[in-house]
Amino acid sequence: MKPTRTNPKLLRHCLTNVAQGKPASQSSSARSGPASNGNDGDSSSLHDGGRCTETLNETSPWWRVDLLDSYPVQMVRVTTRGCCGQQPMQGVEVRVGTSDDPQQNRLCSWFPGALPEGQDHDFVCARPVTGRYVYVQMVGVVGVLSVCEVEVFTAQEFAKEQCAPSVPLERLSLYNQICYELHLTEGTNYREARQYCQRNSGDLVHTLPDPAFKFLVNQLERTADQLTTKLLWIGVQKVPDTQAWNWVNGDPVVKPRWGQDQPNSYVGEQNCVVLDGGRDWLWNDFTCKIDYLHWICEYRPQLCGSPDRQENTTVVGTDFSVNQTIEYRCPEGWQPIGDELRTCKEDGQWSGRAPSCRFVDCGPLTAPEDGELSMLDDRTTFGARARFTCKEEHALLGDPLRTCGDGGKWTGEPAKCLFAVCPEPAAPEHGSVTVRGNLTAGTEALFSCDPGHQLLGDTVTRCKLGGTWETPPPVCRLIDCGQPPEPTHGTRTLNGGTLLGDVATFSCPEGYTMIGSRSRSCLSDGTWSGEPTQCSLIDCGEPEVPADSYVTGYGFHVNSSVEYHCDDGFLLEGEAVRECRLDGTWSGQPPTCRFVDCSRPFALLHGDVQYLSGGTSLGSELQYSCSRNYQLVGEPIRVCQADGTWSGYAPTCEQIRCEQPEKPSHSLTTVTGNDSRRQKVKQILLNQRFRETFRVGAKVTYSCKQGYKVTGAAERTCLNTGGWSGLPPSCEFVDCGPPPPPVIGNVSLPSRATFYGAVAEYSCPDKYQLVGDGQRVCEGEGAWGGELPTCEEVDCGTPERPEETLSVSTSGQRVGDLATYSCVPGHRLVGTASRTCLATGGWSGAPPRCQVVDCAPLPTLENGRVYSLNESTEYDTLVEHHCFPTHRRRGPFRRRCTRDGTWSGMSTVCVPRTPQLDSTETTPVAAEPGGAADNSGDVSDSSDVSSAAGAAGSAEQRDQQARHITGAWTGSAVVIFLVAAVLVAVFWLRRRKQAEKNSSNNHSLEERQVPITTLPGMAVYAVPADVRPGEGIQTRPLPSRPNEEPIYNEADDSFSSGPDSFTSEPPAPDNTYANRDATYANGLHHGSVLYENGVSDASVTYANSGSDTGVSAPNGRPGSRDSGTHSPPVTVNGMQM
Repeated sequence: MKPTRTNPKLLRHCLTNVAQGKPASQSSSARSGPASNGNDGDSSSLHDGGRCTETLNETSPWWRVDLLDSYPVQMVRVTTRGCCGQQPMQGVEVRVGTSDDPQQNRLCSWFPGALPEGQDHDFVCARPVTGRYVYVQMVGVVGVLSVCEVEVFTAQEFAKEQCAPSVPLERLSLYNQICYELHLTEGTNYREARQYCQRNSGDLVHTLPDPAFKFLVNQLERTADQLTTKLLWIGVQKVPDTQAWNWVNGDPVVKPRWGQDQPNSYVGEQNCVVLDGGRDWLWNDFTCKIDYLHWICEYRPQLCGSPDRQENTTVVGTDFSVNQTIEYRCPEGWQPIGDELRTCKEDGQWSGRAPSCRFVDCGPLTAPEDGELSMLDDRTTFGARARFTCKEEHALLGDPLRTCGDGGKWTGEPAKCLFAVCPEPAAPEHGSVTVRGNLTAGTEALFSCDPGHQLLGDTVTRCKLGGTWETPPPVCRLIDCGQPPEPTHGTRTLNGGTLLGDVATFSCPEGYTMIGSRSRSCLSDGTWSGEPTQCSLIDCGEPEVPADSYVTGYGFHVNSSVEYHCDDGFLLEGEAVRECRLDGTWSGQPPTCRFVDCSRPFALLHGDVQYLSGGTSLGSELQYSCSRNYQLVGEPIRVCQADGTWSGYAPTCEQIRCEQPEKPSHSLTTVTGNDSRRQKVKQILLNQRFRETFRVGAKVTYSCKQGYKVTGAAERTCLNTGGWSGLPPSCEFVDCGPPPPPVIGNVSLPSRATFYGAVAEYSCPDKYQLVGDGQRVCEGEGAWGGELPTCEEVDCGTPERPEETLSVSTSGQRVGDLATYSCVPGHRLVGTASRTCLATGGWSGAPPRCQVVDCAPLPTLENGRVYSLNESTEYDTLVEHHCFPTHRRRGPFRRRCTRDGTWSGMSTVCVPRTPQLDSTETTPVAAEPGGAADNSGDVSDSSDVSSAAGAAGSAEQRDQQARHITGAWTGSAVVIFLVAAVLVAVFWLRRRKQAEKNSSNNHSLEERQVPITTLPGMAVYAVPADVRPGEGIQTRPLPSRPNEEPIYNEADDSFSSGPDSFTSEPPAPDNTYANRDATYANGLHHGSVLYENGVSDASVTYANSGSDTGVSAPNGRPGSRDSGTHSPPVTVNGMQM
């Protein structure tokens, strides 16, 4: 549907924009184009300065306005954005409804093409679409939606011009048929603000339902930058001398919108109310005299505007003010359809609906017989008139004037012309007739009768159209009044007969009075004169009733009587009975009533007085009652007598007591709750002999002597009847009978008796234990005391396991079953390994415990060191044996702590190195218990590292190890070992005193290969670069530390030799090995060992001189001999040398 252009002047009077200033939103916002620009009243198509809306580039962008209420929308006007190559709007749909989803609302109008830029486009709904939300959306289009103004028009709202003609339109906001003026440019006090509104036929805003309040808040937020203060007067004032608040129209405020901590009535003068922007536009009470605040006026419509009209209609009237009425007219021949009169209502809307005009033709009419037809307007359409007339001596029957009316029909009945002359009427017998007229239609005939006769029929008749009289002629009949009615209880006497002039007389007997005429005459109209006669019994009327009295009786007729009575508390003085006499008066004089009061009697000790009649006047009754546990002695009820005294004597209240209770044989009684001491003192004061009685509520408890039991209620209570409750019990001999046996077990009676005090003993068979008390005694109630014990099979339960390292297994938990204990590997059992379930339900002995296996420290290794890999000597601990470089190991390299508390393998010793031993002797390695042998000892050298080229486990070494093992046990090996041991012991005896253990470097040596020179016969030897592993240089593996790996060529190892100069080139790369913790260099000089540390290791350095003269070579620099000095101790891999 293509959008159309509509005349703005027509819209001004027919449709109203209801979108301006309402809350607006859009699918997204870009730059300076918020949704509120779309209905701010600025219809400029230029976006300069941010006058239009703008969304992001997206699919199906939309813009929406919330009308805050449902309106029947008839047209939506969209002003598009112009200038500067903006993408035009296309594929536009306008929808109206109540859903937040645009496509879920009803379609008003749409345009599939592109809208021209910078122009107004009217989207007219095919029919009004009712809804709260109005959407403008580019459906299925990827682009930017930008609108400069959207106006939503409806006929349900009036125009702003109708509110306050003297107020500029741009200052008015319209919502829900009310105009609001937000006066934001200047300020004044409350009184002057209200006067301003009233001068423009309004008042301060006082209609603020939730939607209207939301609308005004939205308007204030839009114009917040124009406000000099965020306080605006509204039409609410405090009612003087109260805490109530009223609107300016006088209505009370039912649901106020106070802000936080309001109203606070500061200094008692805050009697007016403002909208406070600092409190979200909620209410705040304010002093009315402050003169700088803005205000809001509310205007109701003053006019209804130009009324709408349909085609061919004309409006008569030009005053469109409220309560004025206009008229609609149609052209000649056209009929108005609808409301011809409409009134301007207070809401600014015209009542009803504008009528339409419809052409109506009633068709031609025909003239009546003997008559004529005249068309007064010379037409037969709506409103035309037709007149009918008749010929002489004929009269018109029907409507003489008919009009063409609704539905194309003539009004009235069709006309007829009828003959209008009647015949001469005849006089009745014994009568006469008089004619008034010329016997034409409408002539009257009057009939009358001779004296003594009566007319039967109509006295007057008229001549009708058609020549006939309306009624038949009457007749004259002789007058006879008939018998007059005889009065009840009276007599009737006729003096003659019942014809005209005859008289009847009436009389009543004694005691009756006549009502009506005493005599009656027969009249000419056939009726008796006077009133009907009745004989009524004489009535004395209602007797006089004096004050404070009333009268009873069966009637007020003669010979009846009435009796006088006085009200309660009054005494009758005079005659109580009066009779109605024949003269219609009452006998005697009415009596009088005198008030009698007996006053209140004295209070009753231990009792109470209740006034049954509620007072103490004559005839009142009172009733005496006693307090609890007291009884009344005397008459309980007394009556107030005529002499002003109470009848009888006042009673007394005496305490209710019970006599001594019965005491059965063999019984004992105990009384509680009695007042024996008080009773005894009272009787002594009265000089009476003491006799104990018992007050109500006292209790007597019965018990029996030993061997007897109470049968019956053991306790009785003194009742308020003076007797004891229940019957006394009796004491019977106690016999408990045979004791019940257990299901399993036996019961015995040592005394062979079952009477009071007898004992029953219970026992259980073997392997069962008694649960409960083993003895039961016959008690005084005749029952065995305690609970019946039971025999249950002995269950020792789960045996204790005090330690996590201790485990236990059982063959059962019954008597004789065994529990066997064991320890986890590495622990030995201390205590008994098995326990037996005993008949007592417990396990024999005490639970054992597990002790950790500890092999104890190994003895000190001479000329070497023993290293524990985990610094422990407990089970599964592994130790390593390391010999000094001048000695070699004999025995296993590693030994393990076994589960029997001993170290695996044979003992290891360090023996001096000799060429013979180096080339021939090997050390066998014993296998650990339960494991493989430690092959680290199957080398001929006792150093701590092994050669990479000649690693243990290769085929060549295995052959060599086999040959060494064969000759190791020869006798010469033993001799050489002893000689070497002695030499080493002597050599190192002096050095041991200087050695100190370094506890911080107790790590296992890395598995590195360090060359050690053992070339005998030379004073100083330098290791040549082309020496291969195994040629004069023995190697052994070092133990690896966790996460350690060989490091090659990481540092320059220094190797020094010679008597004077100890510096030489580093060995070849294949003979150089680096340790990340230290570097070592070894040499021999005249049987002394020289150690020199290279500078390549940055963490630890070592220096040592083994010469007798104390030659040292520190930190890899050339050393010099310093005779007479002792070299400092040397630390190598954690060992002081």
